[in-house]
Amino acid sequence: QVSGYNGQKPPQDTWLITPALDIKNAKSKTLSFDVNVNPYKATDDKFEVYVLDLADPNQASVKVKLNPTLPSPPASTWSEWTTVDDIDLSAFDDGIYFIGFHYYVEGNTANSYMTWRLDNVSFGFGDVIPSTRADFETMGSPQGSKYDTFTSAKGWTATNSLLFQGGA
Repeated sequence: QVSGYNGQKPPQDTWLITPALDIKNAKSKTLSFDVNVNPYKATDDKFEVYVLDLADPNQASVKVKLNPTLPSPPASTWSEWTTVDDIDLSAFDDGIYFIGFHYYVEGNTANSYMTWRLDNVSFGFGDVIPSTRADFETMGSPQGSKYDTFTSAKGWTATNSLLFQGGA
């Protein structure tokens, strides 16, 4: 889940990066994931998906924005979960890449941001990329109000992020 709710004043630039994906040797070169959104008065938030050649989007020489069909934010409450599937990554079958889920807020006021939820990211032959709660908990302990970069034991990376505790 990513949100600027009750966070710092924009701009806000947050990334969740998958572990390395061997697109060249994958049986299937498709990506899929589930997503939903809560609007919380937001008007200028962006949730985008990129293919990167490095886990650091600021250092990547390949940074290609994908155009999946994402749910539209409803007037209130959460959207239905939407499965975004069969995103063709065959144009990147020459090696190892990362998928970057990018949340960006351009506005100038605090406390009016969308919240996006992401789940069941899969690539290849339908295998879910390691994303269990236990793995995410290896990123470290909650950091209060310190935005930083965190990496899980299985390779997920969250940049300009804030860790917090919560239920499942």
